[in-house]
Amino acid sequence: KTKKGRSAHKRQSSWGQTTFLLLSEVVGTGVLALPKQMSVVGWVIGFIFLLVCFFGSYFTGVFIWRISQHYPSITTFSHASEIFFGHKASLITQFSMGFSLFCVLSNYFLVLSLTIKSIFYESNMCQTLASLFALAFIIFPSQLRTLHGVSYAGIVSTIAITVVLIMCVSKILTKDPNLHKTNYIPENLTLLESLHAFSTHCQSSH
Repeated sequence: KTKKGRSAHKRQSSWGQTTFLLLSEVVGTGVLALPKQMSVVGWVIGFIFLLVCFFGSYFTGVFIWRISQHYPSITTFSHASEIFFGHKASLITQFSMGFSLFCVLSNYFLVLSLTIKSIFYESNMCQTLASLFALAFIIFPSQLRTLHGVSYAGIVSTIAITVVLIMCVSKILTKDPNLHKTNYIPENLTLLESLHAFSTHCQSSH
């Protein structure tokens, strides 16, 4: 049971399901958006940002793993904040995590509605109707309340992303002259433009 007396979900996911879950989370829209960000900031600044993201992700991953090893009872970030910093910190963490998830989900919902609108571009569908279709599309997957259940949806997501990546690579291998050429360092590139370009990638990939 959890600290508040609720029934905790039994851990029943296999390594295969966990793999698909991680792939669908990491190899997602962030990877698909990465080529665009690289074309904006160039190869040099792009690889610098990638290294910063890599070491940041590695540090936080190892840090969370060590906490879980020393405090096996911790299951959420808010619980960890309460143990280390007190109840007020726990409330702040709960609000921050909830607000962050709300913003991310709103962003993905908007992307989904725009995608549906793009698929039916000939029908001149309005944004409101596309949003209603997007809402109907995600009602069933939203009923999955555990990571074990979400892992099955992760299989579908991983397959879809893989197909798109294969299409992108095949387009590159054909040497299409219409493809945009990425410079090492684009001219007139500002720091704000660089941060804005990679902030979307970092948000999507995390």
